[in-house]
Amino acid sequence: MIGFATPGAVLSGAPVSLPVRNLVLGGSPRVDGPVAEHVRMLTGRDPEVLPPIVVQRDTLRVVDGEHRVRAAVLREDERIRAVLCEGTEAECFLYAVRSNIAHGLPLSLESRRAAAVRIVREFPGWSDHVVADLAGLSDKTVGALRRSTSEIPESNTARIGRDGRARPLSAAQGRRQAGALLAEEPGLSLREVARRAGISLGTAHDVRRRLDSGQDPVPDQRRSRAETVPEAPPRVDAALLLRQLRTDPALRSSEPGRVLLHLLNLTGQALGRRSDILGAVPPHCLPAVAAMAEAYARDLSGLAEQIRAALPDPH
Repeated sequence: MIGFATPGAVLSGAPVSLPVRNLVLGGSPRVDGPVAEHVRMLTGRDPEVLPPIVVQRDTLRVVDGEHRVRAAVLREDERIRAVLCEGTEAECFLYAVRSNIAHGLPLSLESRRAAAVRIVREFPGWSDHVVADLAGLSDKTVGALRRSTSEIPESNTARIGRDGRARPLSAAQGRRQAGALLAEEPGLSLREVARRAGISLGTAHDVRRRLDSGQDPVPDQRRSRAETVPEAPPRVDAALLLRQLRTDPALRSSEPGRVLLHLLNLTGQALGRRSDILGAVPPHCLPAVAAMAEAYARDLSGLAEQIRAALPDPH
């Protein structure tokens, strides 16, 4: 799950009625084109029960709902319900990919791979994990596409991960940046050094230890080879941590503590059943649910930052 707000088209208000003849088709993430059988199936459906299409306000280009538009043309409908959205071409493409991954007729593997290439081209600083989540692929597939496509520009020195933090492409680079921070600002806390350099707190400890002993902040084996994978934070057993927290009387004895435990429990249950939950959401509700999920993710990430900032600084 992506824990930061990726750019995207913004939907504006209630559905409106637009003339079908004014709509512009093209730019869909479906590289294999519309599916005629799906269009014929939609032709027999009541247009009032179908979710509104999504149209870019400035261009009247259909962002989501090409099959519904083609069905309206076959029915000779003059107008169609639509939600207008505002955003750049790249942002509207992101919305189209998300919508087609989440509902309706799924994108083919070829279309998802092509979408990943375009996303990486538009946002080269995003990590393989972020692009994979958006395009419905594995991060290994995205990495292979990034390496095999010469037209994709190289990002500068870091990539943005699921949590919105920029991390150096080279672990050695992160250590050198931490060393420079400690030299320039000796009073800086290790937690702040780790945050600015995009490394783990343990790595920041090791960098300071090496500097204090007169060593290079980068171990010899790291200097001898170019590492392109940032150090991953340790995996957390959330279920185990929740069980431990639920037995803590300090949390259970207060109303805010019980609310926190309830929140953590519900969040864990929901994430564990995300496929079932996604399948139960009607297509016309998906944009609102996605927006709320992103908003809650930002709030939870902010809560985590506040909690970490309140921790005593290790020395």
